[in-house]
Order: sequence, then C-alpha cells, then structure tokens
Amino acid sequence: MKRIWFAVMFLLIAVGVCCFEQNYISGFCDEMDVRADKALECISNNDYGGFIKECDSVKELWRDKNDILFALSGHTQLDELSIRVNALPSRTEYLYEIKSIIRGYRENNKIKLSNIL
Repeated sequence: MKRIWFAVMFLLIAVGVCCFEQNYISGFCDEMDVRADKALECISNNDYGGFIKECDSVKELWRDKNDILFALSGHTQLDELSIRVNALPSRTEYLYEIKSIIRGYRENNKIKLSNIL
C-alpha cells in the first residue's frame, strides 16, 4: 500500500513540476515577445531613447529568467537567444531573430505527443 501512495505522490509532484515549467516558459515567451514588439515599435517611430529603454528591459528580463530557463530545458536555443539579447541595442535586426527564437523555443517545449516520443 505504501508503494501505491508513493506512486500517487510522485505523479502529483511530476504533474506539478510540468505545470510550473509550462507556465514559466509561456510567461517568459509572452513577456519577451511583448518587449521585443515595443522595441520594434519605438524604432519604427524613430524614438531611439525609447528603443534603448526597451532593449534594456529585454536584457533585464533575460537576466532575471535565464537561470531557471537553463535548468528547465535544453541549451541550444537559449544560447542563441543569449547571444542576440546581449548584442542589443547595437544590432536592431536581432529583435526579429529574438522573436523567432522565442516562438521556436515555446513550440519545442510544449507538452505534445511528438515532443514526448
């Protein structure tokens, strides 16, 4: 009987960790996408002060979240994202690449049968 309770507790913990991981990654991707959009909007409006501020907010978000992200998932896409984020604001085209990497990262970390098998 103790083994059954252990198995139930283990499954509950596993489901809890999976839910935390999905929520954390989804929240990070949504926030990074919004901040990159704001920076692109500033550059299209020729607001270079706002662009620098938004690029700094992208870097700040990355610094706040990267440790847990590296613990939760593979490093290949996160390493690419790190290079792009750290090159801001000198390379404005990296904002488009950041948005692309974020979309791919979100899709690769969704719980789907194709990702499990």
